[in-house]
Amino acid sequence: MKRIVTALSLILVIQTLNAQTLKARIENVIVYSQGALIEKSTEVSLKQGDNTFYIKDNSPRLYAESLHFQTNNDYQIISYNPLLQYNEDYKDYEQTLPQSKRQYYKNLQDSILNSEEKIAVAKENIQITQRQITALDNFQPISSSQTIDTVAKMKSALEYYQSKMTELKTTLRKQQKQLTTLEKQHKALEKQKQIFQQEYSQELLSNAEKNYTIKVEIYSKQAIEKAELKYSYIVTASNWYPIYDLKINSKASDNQISLQANLYQLSCEDWRDVNLSFSNENIGNNTFLPELSPYVANTLSNRDGFVKMSLKSAKIEEEEAEEEVTSGLLGREFHLDRKINLASSSQKKTINILSQDVKIDYKYIIRPKLTNKAYLQALIPNWQSLNLIDAQCNIYHDNKYTSTTMLSPSQTQTDTLVLSAGVDEKIAVQRKVHKTTPEKNVFSKTIETTVEIDIVIKNNSENTVKLEIEDQIPIIYHNPEIIITPIDIQKAEMDKDGILKWNKELKAKESLNLKVKYQAKYPKGTKLNLN
Repeated sequence: MKRIVTALSLILVIQTLNAQTLKARIENVIVYSQGALIEKSTEVSLKQGDNTFYIKDNSPRLYAESLHFQTNNDYQIISYNPLLQYNEDYKDYEQTLPQSKRQYYKNLQDSILNSEEKIAVAKENIQITQRQITALDNFQPISSSQTIDTVAKMKSALEYYQSKMTELKTTLRKQQKQLTTLEKQHKALEKQKQIFQQEYSQELLSNAEKNYTIKVEIYSKQAIEKAELKYSYIVTASNWYPIYDLKINSKASDNQISLQANLYQLSCEDWRDVNLSFSNENIGNNTFLPELSPYVANTLSNRDGFVKMSLKSAKIEEEEAEEEVTSGLLGREFHLDRKINLASSSQKKTINILSQDVKIDYKYIIRPKLTNKAYLQALIPNWQSLNLIDAQCNIYHDNKYTSTTMLSPSQTQTDTLVLSAGVDEKIAVQRKVHKTTPEKNVFSKTIETTVEIDIVIKNNSENTVKLEIEDQIPIIYHNPEIIITPIDIQKAEMDKDGILKWNKELKAKESLNLKVKYQAKYPKGTKLNLN
C-alpha cells in the first residue's frame, strides 16, 4: 500500500514539474444579488502539441460548476479541473497583522487562555465542594444508635455536622460567585477579540488557508509565444443590494435621484484595479417553467343583501449618470466608469453608481374617512428613461430625511411612477358626519335617514398644492328593501363601489370645504352603520 501511495505521489510530482504554474489577474467583476462573476486573464507560452498549466490562487469560495474558459481559434481547451489545495502563502492571523498590533493581539490571546484555565479550575473546585456536601449528607449521627451511644457524643456529632455543612455551603457560594466573575471577564475578552478581528477583518479574509488551483490542458497546432488565456467563475460570498436617494428641492426644479450599491466582498481574494459592474439579475434561480393544471369552476352562493362601506386602504400605494447602463438578457447592468480596488472584508462598502436629474410632480392623497393625514406622492413621468430597478428609496426634502419607501418599476404599468413621500403636516384635514332621522308615523314600516358629511381641508404651506380627495357613500348588494340615494356629491366622480373622488388645487393658506349629502331608506328594525 505504501508503495502505491509513493508511486502516485511521484507521478504527481513529475506532472507538476512538466507543467507550468502561473497566476491570473482579475480584469472584470460583475456583482449580483447573490454571488459575483470573476473574470480573469493571463498570458501563456504554448508549445506545439499538448500543454498543461496550473493556475493558482483562485478564491476558495469558487463555485466549481461555474468555471468556464473562453474559446480561442489559436488553440483548443482539452480539459480543466479546479483543485482545492492548501495555500502555500498562508500565515497565522497574528502574522498578517501590522507589527504594532501583533503584541496586543498576542497578549489578548494569552489572557483568554489564562481565563479559560481559571474557569476550568473554578469548576473543578465547585465539583469537589459539592461532593464533600454530598458525603456529609450521607453521614447520619442520629439514625445509628450503635455508633453513638451517649448524648454527649451525639451532641458533638450534630455540632460538627452543622459547623462543617455551613462552612462547605459558604465555600460553595464563594466559588460560584468567583466562577460567575471569571466567566464575565472571559466574555469581555472574547468581545475585545471579536471587535479587533472586525477592525482587521481584511487580514483575516484575504489570507485563506485553502484556495483553488485550476489544472488546464491545452492543445495547440503550433507554438505560440504569447497566448491570452481567459476564464471566469462565480464566487458565492459576495453580493450587493441597491438603494436610491431621492433628493427633492421645494424651491427649485433640480431634483435628483441617486443609485448606490451596498456591497459585501467576501471572496477571500482582493479585487485590484478591476472593472466593476453591478447587475440585478438573479443567477442560479429556478428555471423550470410551471405547468397549468385543469381549472374546475365551482358555483358560489350569493350572500344576503348587505351594505358595502369599505374604502381603499389608508396606505398610499406606490406605483450623475456618466456610468454606463446596459440591459442584459435577464436584467440591467451598471458599469462604473473607473477602475476600483476592493479588499476582501466583512465590512459593507457603499459605492455611488450614478446620479440623475429627475422631473417630479406632486400630489396629495387625502382620505378623510380613514385618516386626517395628507399623504404626499411624488410622480415621476417617463421613468423608463431613467433605467430604474426595484429597490428601497430614501426620500430627502430640502436635504432633510423624510421617509423611506419602495421603488417598484417592475410592478408599474403606466408612464408615471408613483412614490409615497410621507405625510405633510402642513395640510390640515377635518371630517364631520351629521345624521337626521325625521319622526315617522308609528305605523310606517320604513325609516329615512339623511347623512351629511362635511370635509374641510386647509393648506398651511407656502405653495399651491394639488389634491386628490376620496370619500364614499354606502352601496347595496342584493337587498331591494334598502335604498341609498345620493343628494349632493359636490361634482365628484363616483364609481360603482360608491367611492367619491375630487381633484382640486388649493392655493397657499386657503381652505376647501366639501359637503356630501345622501339619504338612506330602510325597514324598521334594520341597523345601518351610516358614516
